[in-house]
Amino acid sequence: MQILSNNINSKTIKHEVSDSVNNKFQIFKNLALVTQIGLIFVISILFSIYLGNIIDGVLNTNNIFKIIFILIGVISGFVSVYKIIMKSIEK
Repeated sequence: MQILSNNINSKTIKHEVSDSVNNKFQIFKNLALVTQIGLIFVISILFSIYLGNIIDGVLNTNNIFKIIFILIGVISGFVSVYKIIMKSIEK
């Protein structure tokens, strides 16, 4: 009877350890997803500001293209984040 009890406890411990490892792995996956979302927003907006500044400098306009490109950057950031979130939900 003791051998059967030890075998059950061993299986229970292995199951608990594998759950703990899976939880830690899931935490890192979620952290990577949040980081990726933040970087996409920041990079798309900064790149659009950069392009707007260049075009405003070449055409000697008063920040018109900067504002237009900021709006484009924000919209493209939202679209990219939406696509990434939909991919992560499908998994």
